[in-house]
Amino acid sequence: MRRLISWGEVRLGLRLIVKQPILSATIVLALATGICFATMGYTFREDLINGTLPYAAGDRFARIFALTKEGARIDLDIERYQAIRERATSFEYVGALAVRPFTVTHSNGEVESFSGTQLTPGSMRWLDAVPVAGRAFVAEDGAPGAEPVVLMRESLWRRRYSADPSLVGSAITVSGEPRTVVGIMPDSFLFPSSGELWMPLEEATLRNSRGTVTGLRTFGVLRPGVAFETADAEVLQVVSP
Repeated sequence: MRRLISWGEVRLGLRLIVKQPILSATIVLALATGICFATMGYTFREDLINGTLPYAAGDRFARIFALTKEGARIDLDIERYQAIRERATSFEYVGALAVRPFTVTHSNGEVESFSGTQLTPGSMRWLDAVPVAGRAFVAEDGAPGAEPVVLMRESLWRRRYSADPSLVGSAITVSGEPRTVVGIMPDSFLFPSSGELWMPLEEATLRNSRGTVTGLRTFGVLRPGVAFETADAEVLQVVSP
């Protein structure tokens, strides 16, 4: 197989990737052009498996992204994310997240900015996500017409709300919209590696976005017994024109 990147670049990329606790394995697609996938991919499974990751899916987690022919990493567009989710049988689950800045308007009128994440809510079942109060997301939180909800990091809850237990079940205004705080996530919850608020990435948003959701990070959970090389080949077939 012809290499598109040097081994030194691979080693550097692996060191950077390992710092991201979302990953226990990575499936990489090679882009021949901006619109056409090449027929090859790289899998860095052995370098990335980490038995200490606090995720229910363990070493079956895979981050799915693409490489341009110059070796630059890019996230998948929504259409390819949807194609993998709907057609790639190698995965038991395919989800996505998007890191976003959020604002919270407090009761005194003060507006404060926080980093946060939109996350497909069904992902929580694979993460061993145990809140210190309330509940984590459930798949229904992403359904059309679902109540707007939000999760908060424990350190923010303690710092800004004095760990008030009554906050769970109460509404706060996030980016101009009232949302019910349904759970407080421990500071040890690192999915992704930073952020203080999580909101559901609704399926309706993904279906109707027509590419307007940027920075979408796709990940999947391999079915038991499926090799990463098998998933590589299938993903390339699914997303190729």
